[in-house]
Amino acid sequence: MSLWSQRKQQITSELDYDPLTVIPGLWGKSDSKEFALKNLETAFSQSGADQIIIVDPYLEPRAIQLAVELFAQKANREVVFLSRLKNTEAGGEQELKTKLRQAQEEIHKKRIFKNLSIRRTMFDFHDRYIVSREGRGEDIYLLVNTSFSTIYNKFSGTMRIKNRSYRRQVDCFIEKAINESKEL
Repeated sequence: MSLWSQRKQQITSELDYDPLTVIPGLWGKSDSKEFALKNLETAFSQSGADQIIIVDPYLEPRAIQLAVELFAQKANREVVFLSRLKNTEAGGEQELKTKLRQAQEEIHKKRIFKNLSIRRTMFDFHDRYIVSREGRGEDIYLLVNTSFSTIYNKFSGTMRIKNRSYRRQVDCFIEKAINESKEL
């Protein structure tokens, strides 16, 4: 391969880089997860989104605290979890409700978000997303390869969705989930 061909390939791959389309476990660095989480936090902060929707069929109490840590830069923001709560079918829903109530009290007292809610869907689903909506910049749509509470653990990753057709389908799914759910 000629030097120019090598350089052209390098330039093309550099132009294609997206800090939200990553599998940090492949980086082989001890701080990979923290670096990826910081990129996630920065991207959503810069989006100016008024609403962040986290779609995850399994919802762990840790996810609530993680959402506060990642998305608290904007005070007048709403964070909505859409979940089937599949992991609570054998118990554990009370712990989740307690964590939610504690987080809501902290959020209200410290004025962290406008609102934090969990909506239990009435149907099963598998895919996981984090979506910012109603921002001043471009909204962010992420496909997440694991539950939100374990994002970037081991070899899990995220992929930014730029395809408008797929984004419209994610929006339709979110509307269906909101309309066919009950607030926890």
